[in-house]
Amino acid sequence: MDSLARFITDNIPTPAMLLSGGPAALLWALGALYLSGSLKRHRRWKTGYTRKVFHFLIFSCAALVSWRWGLPGVCLFGGMTSLVILYALIRGDGHLLYEGIAREKDAP
Repeated sequence: MDSLARFITDNIPTPAMLLSGGPAALLWALGALYLSGSLKRHRRWKTGYTRKVFHFLIFSCAALVSWRWGLPGVCLFGGMTSLVILYALIRGDGHLLYEGIAREKDAP
């Protein structure tokens, strides 16, 4: 249990990282999801392709963040990306951000 606690405390983003990287990560994730939704709605791309675009943008950026800021940066980036996805899920069907990643076959 001690090693888990140490791992968590060692990888919490610093306040400076939160202030500088948090908004940037949030905007990047929002932009990636907006692009995916726009490709589906305006260019009529299939959902499978728009999801691939989103995943490529997010995971490529996560690799760069990891290289530059390490695991604390990746944790911050992942958290901000999760917030954007949560927002899209809350908005639901018909919203541009939701449409960029929601598969039709997953609907209830």
